[in-house]
Amino acid sequence: MILKYGLYRHFKGGVYLVTGIATHTETGEMLVLYKRTSKNSLTWARPLSMFLGKVDGKQRFTYIEDGENHDD
Repeated sequence: MILKYGLYRHFKGGVYLVTGIATHTETGEMLVLYKRTSKNSLTWARPLSMFLGKVDGKQRFTYIEDGENHDD
């Protein structure tokens, strides 16, 4: 697997649940599907390279746990 499913902390502090990986139909680019855990949230898609990338020298998302039994 390219990326572990589960909970990730965004560099700004929010906690997000990665629910899947998708492939863009036109470009073939891999996309990460995720949503915020603390409220009803839309499902977001971000390019895998961006999800795993850095912002101002900080990891954009950092893996926390598998996502079971989490309260945020």
